[in-house]
Amino acid sequence: MSQTVPPTYNAASFNCPHCGAFAGMEWQSLRSPNYAYTMISMAVCHSCNDVSLWVSPGKLEGDVFAVLAKATKGKIVYPAQILEAPAAHEMMPDEVKGDYEEARQVFSLSHRSAAALLRLSLQKLCEELVGKKGNINELIGLLVSKGMPAQIQQALDAIRIIANNAVHPGELNIDDKPEMVAPLFGLINLIVENQIAQPAAIEHMYSSLPAGAIAAIERRDASKK
Repeated sequence: MSQTVPPTYNAASFNCPHCGAFAGMEWQSLRSPNYAYTMISMAVCHSCNDVSLWVSPGKLEGDVFAVLAKATKGKIVYPAQILEAPAAHEMMPDEVKGDYEEARQVFSLSHRSAAALLRLSLQKLCEELVGKKGNINELIGLLVSKGMPAQIQQALDAIRIIANNAVHPGELNIDDKPEMVAPLFGLINLIVENQIAQPAAIEHMYSSLPAGAIAAIERRDASKK
């Protein structure tokens, strides 16, 4: 699973807030006659050609473009800030990814809303892994009965309990501990990596073995039954 490089003001490359690809950025300075003490910049993604807009304070002394070039602080204002949440795993199912990406979009505005959307993402992910709909707690139990590693089970339950408390406050108060929500994004990706990406990689490698070798393995295993 590749590391996400968050968008950074004036950086030459980072993960695009639109397409998610790690790509080079072409920076352009924009001048606003209505806001003389605000520097506005635009970063164009080399992958999708979409733009992000940034603002930074500064004084129009001399060449505005020289001022912009020296600026070190800037804040992204478009699209919605998602710097603190990692992009979805490339093998995350589409029906899960939609809610996950929405959680990224709202995370900086409402941790509780992001947690609720991650709870929905987890529900759909468990249904995808089990192959049927049902109560999320029971679905996790089914996955455990099928041999799910204990650490992945703990990740599932951590997301379930923290997200549930974000919607229905109980022993945990997410408003008091918003830092508990951010790691849930990584846990969702970890579950996808363990339960979808790794098995797919192993199956691909095994299926590429010579037919004779696979037949020999099947005969060996059949003799043990």
